Amino acid sequence: MSGSPHTDATRRRSLQLYQRNDLTLADVAEMAGASVETVRRWASAAGLSRRNGGACSIPTRTVGAAMELYAGGMSPRRIAERLGISRDSVERHAKKTGTERKAPIDRKRLPASVRRRAVELYSGGRPATWVSEVLGISWSAVLSAARAAGVKIRPSRSDLKLDDARVRAAYERLRSTRRTAAELGVSRSGVVASLRRSGCGG
Repeated sequence: MSGSPHTDATRRRSLQLYQRNDLTLADVAEMAGASVETVRRWASAAGLSRRNGGACSIPTRTVGAAMELYAGGMSPRRIAERLGISRDSVERHAKKTGTERKAPIDRKRLPASVRRRAVELYSGGRPATWVSEVLGISWSAVLSAARAAGVKIRPSRSDLKLDDARVRAAYERLRSTRRTAAELGVSRSGVVASLRRSGCGG
């Protein structure tokens, strides 16, 4: 795809939005920052098809791969990023198929390898909430491991110039502080604080 102005992150984001039943193709293109034709081409290449009413069909092989990763303990968010589908789709198919996710690692007795990986990801600039999702441990466990390794704790991204209007708009669409935080890439507590500032009783 030489010469393409779009990144892989834009393509993945487009495919995730494409699967939402409440968005038109034009909505997806606008939110992702790509043209309608580009989004349609990406979706076709990924084997996604929109039915009447805007619903999206995910290939059986993709569902199978998602459920295998889910059963192995990977978080829905990480699965969505890897396979280019939405987090809601992962959770919906897990419930539909009765797939259970392997229990997260015991937070009180984290293996040294997990602690090292948490420190590596956090010190590399990843948010603590993202690291906790990927490794299946708590947000506080990530920060504890970082502190023990002498890594300076950064302010939460949600504390850095969070756009209250944008947060409120996302929350009113998603009706979930957790999903709003995941979509905006900030902490859930930051979303709650923002909603309070804007007078929304989230």
